[in-house]
Amino acid sequence: RLYKNEKEFVDVFQSSFPESEWHSIVKAKSILHEFYLQWAIKEAYTKALGLGMSMDFKSFTTKLDDVENLWEYVLANADDTGKGIILSGSVCHRSKPAEPWTFFFLLLRSNSELRGCACVCVGPSEGSTEDRLTADVNWIEVEGLLEWHDKR
Repeated sequence: RLYKNEKEFVDVFQSSFPESEWHSIVKAKSILHEFYLQWAIKEAYTKALGLGMSMDFKSFTTKLDDVENLWEYVLANADDTGKGIILSGSVCHRSKPAEPWTFFFLLLRSNSELRGCACVCVGPSEGSTEDRLTADVNWIEVEGLLEWHDKR
């Protein structure tokens, strides 16, 4: 085993987060879940820009409006319909004004068991983006995915 506990594992990534984001991770009830969601937000944003992992995650700060502990919020507000949760927020780069972005979170379940959470980032947003955010997610095993590709 590489790490003694979840905190030790998460600490490896501290240099990828600005102080405000890091503080929200380490003060969360579930540090590991909060870390994964904060990381998913960063990935979703950089992918929305078309940059992916080539962008330094510490070079920008993400903030969701009126949400302190993201994992607890997602668990409390998710339903079983698969609609997901839409949250407004902002992204701020060093010494630049914050831009409004919208974040869509979808709990990933298999046989009613929570397996994870996906995040999609849309922006910069003006007004409601709720009508633009739809997702069709199907859980599929690797074998099924390979079969699907073979048929194409």
